[in-house]
Amino acid sequence: MFEYKFDYSFKENDFRDIINKFIKNHPFSFSRKLDATKLVEINNEEEDNVRLSEIIEVINDSDNQVIYLYLIKCSTYDWKILNDLCNLDFGRTTTLYGNKIADERAFIMKDCEMIKIGAVGCDHRTIVIQSVEERVMIENLFFSSDNYVHDFINLRTFGEKLKNEEAKFEQNRSYRFTEFGKVSLEFCNHLEPTPEFIKAVEDALKSKEPMKLKQIIERFGQFVPTKVILGGRAYYEELNNLKEYSKGNDYKGGVSSKIKSGIVSCRSKCSKLIGGKQPVNLEDFDEKTWIKSLKDFRNWDCIEFQNPIGIFQLLPDNLRKKIISFLGKRILYSIIEDRDYQLEEIGYPKVIELNIPKFISEIIQDEETDCNIFATVVDIGCDFYNSNDDFFNCQVLHLPGADPRLLIHCIQKEVRKRKCKVKIGWMVIGYYKDLNFILNDFDVQLKTIETDCNFNAKSIYFKEYLHDSLNKKIPCIGIPVIDRLDSSNKSLAIGHHFFDDQEEDRIGTFTFSYCLEKKQFVYLPKFNFYTLAILNHHPNTYGILHFEQKPYIELDNSLKPKYISLFSTSEYNCGPIFLQHKCNRIEMKDVDCISQEQIECNFFDPYDSQNPNILGYGLGLDLCLSGFRDCRDSGHVGDMNFQAFVSAGLGLCCRDSRPTGLWLTGFRDKPENNVILIIPRWPIWFVDLAVAKWPKNLLVTAKCQQ
Repeated sequence: MFEYKFDYSFKENDFRDIINKFIKNHPFSFSRKLDATKLVEINNEEEDNVRLSEIIEVINDSDNQVIYLYLIKCSTYDWKILNDLCNLDFGRTTTLYGNKIADERAFIMKDCEMIKIGAVGCDHRTIVIQSVEERVMIENLFFSSDNYVHDFINLRTFGEKLKNEEAKFEQNRSYRFTEFGKVSLEFCNHLEPTPEFIKAVEDALKSKEPMKLKQIIERFGQFVPTKVILGGRAYYEELNNLKEYSKGNDYKGGVSSKIKSGIVSCRSKCSKLIGGKQPVNLEDFDEKTWIKSLKDFRNWDCIEFQNPIGIFQLLPDNLRKKIISFLGKRILYSIIEDRDYQLEEIGYPKVIELNIPKFISEIIQDEETDCNIFATVVDIGCDFYNSNDDFFNCQVLHLPGADPRLLIHCIQKEVRKRKCKVKIGWMVIGYYKDLNFILNDFDVQLKTIETDCNFNAKSIYFKEYLHDSLNKKIPCIGIPVIDRLDSSNKSLAIGHHFFDDQEEDRIGTFTFSYCLEKKQFVYLPKFNFYTLAILNHHPNTYGILHFEQKPYIELDNSLKPKYISLFSTSEYNCGPIFLQHKCNRIEMKDVDCISQEQIECNFFDPYDSQNPNILGYGLGLDLCLSGFRDCRDSGHVGDMNFQAFVSAGLGLCCRDSRPTGLWLTGFRDKPENNVILIIPRWPIWFVDLAVAKWPKNLLVTAKCQQ
């Protein structure tokens, strides 16, 4: 019993929200009293037209007035009742052991498409779990492999807990389950953010602290499953090792759901129940009694989630765009390619056509993503000449309406034709419009600054002070960008370095121009300069390298090139400086420097091997093509030693980063000496398998599925 002071003019539907605060998870209906013993149920559809004054009973006694409102159990259900019963419009958060319902409500369900499943909802299956990720998916009621699901099963976020689970994990553990799906509810287009949720987001944006959004997720949940199956499911753990199992299709393309064809032992017990009337102890579980209890909709629970969407993705467009801008830019695409560099025309650059996937090209052309291209070139030798003194300079050529290309100048002391191999890394930095993918990377903060160098005054070098919030503690890399290529700028290599403006505690850029034909510094052409400020990123991927009183810095002989820019600790310390960048060394060239002790190198290494899937929060991938350079377009098959394959940063599980994705797993269990990696289409996301125990002599073959 509860007391509440109310207005007689209230409609029943208004009062229902009040009563729900007192009576939870017990669906009720209002009723009219016909006589002393009989109550008539009022359906939910009628509530909007019935006032409380019509159904209450008022009894006066000598001391006070008592008002009775009679509630009875619902005889039937609708989507509103099921929503109240199962908190469908609350946010949820994935954990290693199942999803957690948020404490606060993020959305209000305004309508729903509900379909009764009927007899086809009954299913008996066995699932074979081959990875920790598959187990986590099942624990969180995800049985579909669509990419939106994988956005929320990010194993890296579980940290030490994941390591403990991996240590305990047994491959090919099987679970048999009996499932009764009763209804499906779909409500993606019928969710309205609550005022409390909107206010929390607005307050976080005002704070200018990205971590405030993480606190919102802790309050309101990580995602909302916009399609839900209600019913019951009983899990039976198979206490055995599978001898063999059929190679049937995965259930809905998701986890490895297979029917057993032979087992060593078949003893099983009920290990978990979802929905239905719960026994006091699972040891006393009776399947027939449990199935019978599912006839009552009050015993239903969520047995499968589909089409999950991040809570921020469902906000109004204006708020969503503010969040995208607030979180900063991301690496949308990144790739490393081996290229042949052949210098035929002395004094002029080689124009490199970038192999840009169509959808990345569309993203670059989308003004809302505000994309910038950054690139780095590394000389990996394999030259027919002695090239110790040659070095490369890279610029972006972005003609209006066209895809960006690279201009690579080879600067030589002794002018000659040259043929060699280079490793080119390039990446697209921009705003990622899909908020689902960046929910787990609030620590990542990248900022780009575009400097317009289309000045009228003739100058050999140009200084520009960057935003006051950037200082020497924030590593920056840069690249010049030109929007035309003709005789006035074709032979000009544009160099740069950053410097510390100590008086104002800010940094600046120093750009200059060198003519390969005249072999001298000349007036700067018109160009733009892109600066990438790494405000925060994953450990080991960015920082400062010191020359330590030498004109060079020794590097690990890595197949992955770093993005590097020079930094002077004094504004007036040095003039034009070029860098020679090789796999194992960075060396200063053509230095007009007062003190080498005041010169450092900013670096950004998004391909760092300690950070698998570092690019997972964007559309892109960390991909070294190495032996399969041409497989995207030609279906080329390349073979390489497995150790080289791993060191190149490639993994053996992949998925298309678009909604029709495909997961290929189970390679660890193959007895063959060779492994085939099938690339379904581009782009793909490679999953690091460094923890796997692989033979050192394993041969990996890459095939491209067109």
